[in-house]
Amino acid sequence: MKKANMKTLSATAVIVATVVAAGVATTDVYADSVKDAASSPSNVSQKAAQKKAAQKKASSIDTDSANKAVSSAQSTVNSDKKAVKSASNTKTAASTAKYKAQSNLDTLKNSLTGGSTINLSDKATAIANTPAVLDKGPASGTKFKGIASDKNVSVDTNKMTNAQATELSSYAAYLINDMRNQIGKSTIPEQNQFSTRLQVTDGAIAFAKQVAANYNSDKWFGYFKDGHDVPAICKAAANFGLDDTNNWYEDKESWSDAFNTTMSMYDAKKMLYDAIYDMLFHDKLSDYGHALSLLRLAGYNDVVTPADYFGVSFDKYGNIHLIIIKPADVYIKDQAKFNATFDTADKTLTGDGATPDQIAAAQTALNNATATYNTASDNYKTAVNKLNADTVTLNNAKENAANVAAQKKAAQKKAAQKKAAQKKAAQKKAAQKKAAQKKAAQKKAAQKKAAQKKAAQKKAAQKKAVQKKAASKTIKISISSL
Repeated sequence: MKKANMKTLSATAVIVATVVAAGVATTDVYADSVKDAASSPSNVSQKAAQKKAAQKKASSIDTDSANKAVSSAQSTVNSDKKAVKSASNTKTAASTAKYKAQSNLDTLKNSLTGGSTINLSDKATAIANTPAVLDKGPASGTKFKGIASDKNVSVDTNKMTNAQATELSSYAAYLINDMRNQIGKSTIPEQNQFSTRLQVTDGAIAFAKQVAANYNSDKWFGYFKDGHDVPAICKAAANFGLDDTNNWYEDKESWSDAFNTTMSMYDAKKMLYDAIYDMLFHDKLSDYGHALSLLRLAGYNDVVTPADYFGVSFDKYGNIHLIIIKPADVYIKDQAKFNATFDTADKTLTGDGATPDQIAAAQTALNNATATYNTASDNYKTAVNKLNADTVTLNNAKENAANVAAQKKAAQKKAAQKKAAQKKAAQKKAAQKKAAQKKAAQKKAAQKKAAQKKAAQKKAAQKKAVQKKAASKTIKISISSL
């Protein structure tokens, strides 16, 4: 019985030891089984590589270069803006200079006529054969244009200085010569010879003044008297050795007897302009004699000369005298006297009222100013074009910098997200490991407690068995004793 019990005890001990050992072994296997497969060397290395690649990608996006490109492009645009402003200022200054040069030239050109014109236009070709076409009036563009500064110049038309007479004579000559040129440009060949120009001379002005003086002496109120004061004209002609048998020289316009000889140069030119206009387009009652004479047409083209001498005068009775002397033998009665008394030097002021040298200098100044302006204008356009092109470059650089910054931000966000995910995974892994370890520990403790309980139960059983055996032995002894 004892032997058998000992065998049973031994077997029980082996079983307990085996269970305890098995419990420990089972716990180790479970702990290993809960490890994340990612903890293998290959997975850890792969994740590390991915993390490093993400960080490298984020850092490789070069925002500095993109920002530097923006800064450089902005600097260029700023420089371009300064260049455009400078070019604009230069262009403005050149434009002002050009304007002044043009104004100066215009002033010189218009200092005599102010731009006054009388246009025959399409009527020019018909006037010689049909002067009545003049009754329809002038062509478009015909207009008196006075000069403001002339309003400040006082003239006593009955006592004009030679300079004033020359200016007024040149003014009238300009208007008449311009109309003769219009006829000379016609398609009728035989009319071209009628375009002889009027040439202002001191002799013609002296003749005109003498005629005016004779009208004054004769108290010839032209407004009330019909026709010319022929004796006054012939008397003046005789003084210069010219044919004094008739009026071969004067075209006259008469105004009111209330005529005031004191006026401004502006008004004197306006009165002279109106006189010529009236003798051209309101000359029907004179059978167009004044118009044809001024234009050197029909019977007034009897001789061809390079120029006709011309002078203008006013008298105190409201008569304006336009004197035309043809330098031909038929009109010169005493050549020696004519040569001695009549100054034929050309004193005509140009249509611009300035000398040719003044006009040439002003034109050169305008040409230079125009060239400077054109260059300045081209430079301005170039500067503006460069600014526009560089602005496009700047905008592209800004857009690229924004894209690069966005890419880097996205890459950094992705790297941060990956890092956070990896951290979270690591934390999860650690938590899982800790949970596994706790579970294993709890299981191990439970197994240990169970083993201890079992061992205690076994020990108690053994003790009880011993006690039972001892009791049985006592009983046996007692029985034996009996």
